[in-house]
Amino acid sequence: MWRIWKSTGDIGALLMEIDEKWQSGHKYLDMMEYFAWREEQLKKNKEASKISQIS
Repeated sequence: MWRIWKSTGDIGALLMEIDEKWQSGHKYLDMMEYFAWREEQLKKNKEASKISQIS
């Protein structure tokens, strides 16, 4: 029984360490890149709608 408890504790400690690294580590998603892409798409859509209105 002690082995099961010990291994469960080790897994818990490992998961806590992974969580700490995740929270304080590298950002995997930079929202600024997304916002720049979205703004570019909006500009393209506005230009396309202007062209279709003139035609």
